[in-house]
Amino acid sequence: MIDVKFGENAFETLNEDKANKNYSQLTGLSAADAKRKIVELLRADGALLGEPRPIKHFVKFYEKGNLPLEFVSSRQWFIKLLEHKDELVDAGMKINWKPSFMQARFVDWAKNLNQDWCISRQRFFGVPFPVWYKLDNAGNPDFDNPIIADLDQLPVDPMSMAPRGYTEDMRGKNGGFIGDPDVMDTWATSSLTPQLAMSIVPKGSDLSLPMDIRPQAHEIIRTWAFYTVAKALLHENKLPWYNALISGFILDPDRKKMSKSKGNVVTPAHLIDQYSADAVRYWAAKARLGMDTAFDEKMMSQGHKFIVKLFNASRFVFGIVGNSSVVAESDYKKYITNPMDKSWLHTVADASAMATRAFNDYDYATALDVMESRFWNFCDNYLEIVKTRAYSDDSSSAIATLMFTIDVFVKHFAPFCPFITEEIFQSRPWGTSEKSLHNQSWIMEEDFVGITADDSVLYDSTVKVVSDIRGAKSENGKSQKTPVLSITISAPVQICDILRTGETDLINVGSVVPSGIKYVDAPEFATSDIVLDMDFVQIKK
Repeated sequence: MIDVKFGENAFETLNEDKANKNYSQLTGLSAADAKRKIVELLRADGALLGEPRPIKHFVKFYEKGNLPLEFVSSRQWFIKLLEHKDELVDAGMKINWKPSFMQARFVDWAKNLNQDWCISRQRFFGVPFPVWYKLDNAGNPDFDNPIIADLDQLPVDPMSMAPRGYTEDMRGKNGGFIGDPDVMDTWATSSLTPQLAMSIVPKGSDLSLPMDIRPQAHEIIRTWAFYTVAKALLHENKLPWYNALISGFILDPDRKKMSKSKGNVVTPAHLIDQYSADAVRYWAAKARLGMDTAFDEKMMSQGHKFIVKLFNASRFVFGIVGNSSVVAESDYKKYITNPMDKSWLHTVADASAMATRAFNDYDYATALDVMESRFWNFCDNYLEIVKTRAYSDDSSSAIATLMFTIDVFVKHFAPFCPFITEEIFQSRPWGTSEKSLHNQSWIMEEDFVGITADDSVLYDSTVKVVSDIRGAKSENGKSQKTPVLSITISAPVQICDILRTGETDLINVGSVVPSGIKYVDAPEFATSDIVLDMDFVQIKK
């Protein structure tokens, strides 16, 4: 209980002398001791109407303890924000939020702001305020005239350093000084991350606000994001960044947020040992912005299988490529002339463009999904379609296409699986490996100029026919190597004409007897419809 005087300021009383006499016996006591003392004073005065008795009522408790909260008035440091509400709202509207609905959380918080920002905390760890206070001859601090450290003195700990003009032996003494004991709120310091980043870059750098991206979780939009914006406006009158990428939570198997305080966090060390760092990163990249993601070890297992497949598919291509003369050519893409290869690369170009647009929109999960889908199509279909031709005398177009396809995949998967893609890149039989994959240029639209068909109809139609051949063989209990004596392809005439341009590959992959393909014009079919009629060679038991 602090020393106050009744009859002055807000301490009104009907009996000033009696109030001050009684209160003088409470000064310096804790709240609990003061309660007991008040009972004694009331009893001695004959004013106690009955004996105190226990009651129950709701009180708020300290989050990590077993004592009720007790509010104590004290001096604190504030940053004035209420007078900047309109500016903060406007800033939130100018930032590009991903996903966009997260903008409302920032704007609503700024609009409903009802107090200034208290940035001081009474704890041991933290960044101290570089401030001291003079003590008068009675030892009372002069809070109205603080001694503020000069810029050339910073950083300063006022609890262990004396201000200029004073010596350490004057600390706490009449006519001397005391240091401000408070430290800054976590957000008061972490809100300066853009400025801290700029302070450590080499001199002459053009790094400045606004920066590009702030990645963070959604529960600290009202703290880290909001206060970073506030500090940037107050210090530089600028936005801190153009874009804010907001993630969700990682949930445990019970769908609860993983948190250190809850003790349900899974550390990734054993997962990295079991599945690889790339597989853990693959799982993380599947989490979409703004969406909570469940911890799922099956997804890491799936990532591991994908990584192994990427490695094995690349090694398979390396084996096909071998010592081909195409490998020695720096401009190996000039060999890509076969219609099937160019049709396949049209699908790759489409996927690459979609992934690049997704990356430009910070949608990394979609970028991964698009390229992963194209990769599995490559393994299941294109490799099988082109394999025989790649081993033939007329192999240059197939080999060049395989080389370029691997280059596209490793570059597109590099952000997600940086280790295995670097290993594949350095192991290629072609190109230079002087620089890391991660220092290479991104695959751009112009990289596909001259090597793609106008559309992917040939490749897509061939895949459809091959898929039907495989299905028919499986349904009839035939090996996939079983020759097809004859096959009738019914489709619109334009599809039939297109399929003829890639007939050699179709014959190879489907084990179709040469000259066994018959085309029938079916104008009533849609352009995507193809119907097959097949006859198989019987397998001897």
